[in-house]
Amino acid sequence: MAYRMRFQRTFIRPERENIEVRDFIRSRRRRESRQWIAISCGLYMMILAGIIYGWYTITIPQLRTGLSDNPIYITNDELAWLVSVLVTGISLGRFISDIIIDTFGPKKGLILADLLFIFGWFTLIYGRESQAAHLARGVHGTGIGIAYKAFPIYVLDVTDSYVSNILNTLTIPSIVLGSLIISVIGYIVSYLTLTTSVLILSLMFIPLIIFLPESPIFLAKNGNRTAAIKSISFFKDILDPYESRRELDSLLRKHAENENNSYRPKNSRHLNINRYTMWGKLRLLYLKNNIKATFIMFSITVAQNFTGYYFIMQYLPILLEIAGVKINVNAVMIIIFSIAFLSALLSTTTAHIIKKRIRLIYCTIGCSYTFFIMALYFTFVNNNMPQITMDILPVCFMSLLQVVYYLGLASLSDILINELFTPEIKNFATLIIKTFGDLLDFFLTLIFCTIVDINFKIDWIFYFLSVCCLMSVIVMFFIPETKDMTHRQIQKYLAEDSDSSDQENENIEEHVL
Repeated sequence: MAYRMRFQRTFIRPERENIEVRDFIRSRRRRESRQWIAISCGLYMMILAGIIYGWYTITIPQLRTGLSDNPIYITNDELAWLVSVLVTGISLGRFISDIIIDTFGPKKGLILADLLFIFGWFTLIYGRESQAAHLARGVHGTGIGIAYKAFPIYVLDVTDSYVSNILNTLTIPSIVLGSLIISVIGYIVSYLTLTTSVLILSLMFIPLIIFLPESPIFLAKNGNRTAAIKSISFFKDILDPYESRRELDSLLRKHAENENNSYRPKNSRHLNINRYTMWGKLRLLYLKNNIKATFIMFSITVAQNFTGYYFIMQYLPILLEIAGVKINVNAVMIIIFSIAFLSALLSTTTAHIIKKRIRLIYCTIGCSYTFFIMALYFTFVNNNMPQITMDILPVCFMSLLQVVYYLGLASLSDILINELFTPEIKNFATLIIKTFGDLLDFFLTLIFCTIVDINFKIDWIFYFLSVCCLMSVIVMFFIPETKDMTHRQIQKYLAEDSDSSDQENENIEEHVL
């Protein structure tokens, strides 16, 4: 009998262990699948934002001519404002997004952004005047500004760190993918069918996210701890309520530690700064390390805008028309957006592999080289020398611009903001830097479309060329290499501190190219 009991114990234990392993694997798969649903909803919102960017590029020939079933006619004088009002809406969305997210939560912020998208598409379908198009673009821009802020907050709050690392990799490609999708649909269908299709795509977002719980951090901070525990139980697949409470406490503790993570230069450590007030944030921004980080990001923002990428992509059909391209414009845009998507995907996946400073140097030099060749080409076109021009050359120029732009400027901006600024000032600095970029986009669009004229004189290429050359010099001499450096080492380098009392007293100069 004893022999039988010993035999049973040694025989049953492996089965129980196998059951526990299977349950653990199933629980992990459920947890990852639920978190991937949240990530997919956020990326779907970014695709919808990319569709808004691409819609204007695709429909601009119909808006100018009033052909097809387009109910809205836009004059050349109104084109610049139609682009600029989108940027104005994005800036407005960035400013009000903090209030919306702190009051209603990031999930409801995403839903509000989608409702603004839906309202804009309805306006474009049923509007009959150019004012309807301007209103729709402004509303779309506001939704994009809110989505840009709510999307990363919601995803980072409900996912594990190893899952959320995919966030930076797929955000920019998702936006470009939206423009590619709209270009493919626009190649096949008319204006009204195209706009109705993207309206349906926007309507599909709400059923996808409506059943997901709100961010547990937001719920806990607003006193709804019971709902926060249920939320974290859903996303972490935890059945034990006590374990859910421990997980929530751990998440809140890590979030607080991250917000309290700061660095003070040696000569500023005696200052008593309240980082929760606007004046306190401005004082933090005037610290030596943050001043240098702000200068670096302002330089990169200027380079981003003066490559003319946003300006060129919005007016791509007109630019191809002026260049004398006889190939189907919609087919050309599908090719260009496809190259942009592949370039963005490759660039973001290798963002932490190749040195960022080297990539920025190659990017700015590559943009300068591309604009120089484009200037020569348009000079030949303006001088009526068709024997030198070829239809394929402008397409090659635009494709090369996609590759060099996404090599550095497009993909590294948000990554560098996370590395150069401490968490206590990062959101405030991001708002200032992004607003500065939006203002540059706004004025550039008006200047180059009203003063330089809608016919795209050759002058605008030389403006972009000269600024790209200047940015190449700034990147070479003023922007540090942050690869293989810890966050504290980066802050010490920016502040030019050499405090040997810190535990991390490694030679930082070895990490700077």
